[in-house]
Amino acid sequence: MNLVMKYMFSIVCALLMTCTLSAQEAKSVPEDLKSLLKFEQKTIDLGKVKKGEKREATFEYTNISDQPVEIEFISVCECTEYDHTSLPVAPGEKGTIDIVFDSSSKDKSDKITLDILLTNVEPDTGYQIVEQCHYTFELVN
Repeated sequence: MNLVMKYMFSIVCALLMTCTLSAQEAKSVPEDLKSLLKFEQKTIDLGKVKKGEKREATFEYTNISDQPVEIEFISVCECTEYDHTSLPVAPGEKGTIDIVFDSSSKDKSDKITLDILLTNVEPDTGYQIVEQCHYTFELVN
């Protein structure tokens, strides 16, 4: 019985070490190094908003990579309508994402994230690159 317990303990320790090493490898590349876009403001504060009120804002960005970037899709809360630069943005050039926030469906203050899926892929993984920006608002009566 003692031998079985030692064997099981050894297996659990080996699994934990493998998981720990894998997690460390995944963290080895800082997120900033993968970014292709530099936002003038990564988070925009819309300020105090009354329920039912609409607010507009524009996220401006610069392509800081050495390749053209193009937005394929933006995923955001259904309370947000958006429009963006549709043509590829050349290195060093600027683009915009315009949003219209409708507070009608909101019951409290919040931070909304825009997940921006680019057509560009990460060379090491082949996965499409996702950028993020945010806006906040304070819901008031």
